[in-house]
Amino acid sequence: AAIEEVVTETVNDIVENEAVNNFVPEVPAEVEKFEITLTAVEVADEESGEETVKVTTKVTYNVEPINADGDKVETPSEEITFRLPVPSAWSGKVIVYHEGELMGTYPIIEADGAKYVEVTSASFSEFSVEMAYREAMTIDEATVGSEFVNEYDITVANLTYRRTLSGGVNIWNALYVPFEIPVTAEFLENYGVAYFNDVHSWDYDFDGEIDYMESEFIRIQEGQTLKANYPYLIYAKNESAVDLVLTLSDATLYATKETTISCTSVFMRFDLTGIYNAQTIGELTEKENGSKIYAISTTGSWLHPTTTNGNGETTTNTSAVVKPFRLYMSLSSIDGSPVKVSEAALRSISISVIGEEPTADEAEPSVENNFIYDVLGRRVLEPQKGVLYIMNGEKVIF
Repeated sequence: AAIEEVVTETVNDIVENEAVNNFVPEVPAEVEKFEITLTAVEVADEESGEETVKVTTKVTYNVEPINADGDKVETPSEEITFRLPVPSAWSGKVIVYHEGELMGTYPIIEADGAKYVEVTSASFSEFSVEMAYREAMTIDEATVGSEFVNEYDITVANLTYRRTLSGGVNIWNALYVPFEIPVTAEFLENYGVAYFNDVHSWDYDFDGEIDYMESEFIRIQEGQTLKANYPYLIYAKNESAVDLVLTLSDATLYATKETTISCTSVFMRFDLTGIYNAQTIGELTEKENGSKIYAISTTGSWLHPTTTNGNGETTTNTSAVVKPFRLYMSLSSIDGSPVKVSEAALRSISISVIGEEPTADEAEPSVENNFIYDVLGRRVLEPQKGVLYIMNGEKVIF
């Protein structure tokens, strides 16, 4: 109980004095080895150069208390609750670490003119408290590099996300971000978005091999919200929207993580995964235990990257890269045997989108724009009369 009183009194003393830099409180003689230090650091955002204040308060408890007789007093075995101070400028939540391990996110409590968080522990050594709030942050894909990492949820007063969509207007792109996006009327004036629903396949010549595969997405309507760390498709409706710039106020930037959405048929399994670190097709193939890997191409369909060697043979382009904030799809068989899909059909998976039809003056994305394929899944530019083709997943004869 005596130790608990000392901890509470000492930490409350820090809170009341609103210590910021290297404050050393007066400690009772019987616990003269009880040391507490606080530090504060201001840094600029390394990527954008924007003025961003990130204050880190580190409270270290080296608890080897000695009583008046010079004997060591053992720390209590039971947990006690005590306060860790935070600077008066902070608001919202903070991240608390104990001996380098994450304890969690804690709300800031304001009382008696001071701000603090309450934690419970049986050990008083090496706590650190980090701000879970930032005034401004810009995520620009052009400067992010090969990996984007955010270890914990933070609130950002002004969050900006920048990216150039591939392929131009009306081409579906992968979208995978660590924050929510409200789908407003203003947003839908410039962009269309959709979520993954299913995969369909056809065996047109009934030879036991799949000849054509199509992934089905559902268009997202006004009033809905895109979830953080969840795979979506997005396309620009006009030239000015190709350079995507999203600005959000009081947004939560969630801890980054991979999310996989799975879909199965009788024989095959399709896994759609979002990533924040660049990975090659070779790395993804190994990661997915040899599964066939697809990424969204600049024409707005799922493509298995290939290359042609000196002998004219077509092989997987293992060095092709799937960038951060993107999706990849893996294809495998349910029983682990080779998938029963024709070589031509394995090269790509088309995309169809279910949802509200566009207005007469609104162009539809190219994947819904009557592209024509033969029964082997190859794109046809000049269809022949009387020949069976595939258009938007339907069999047609010209």
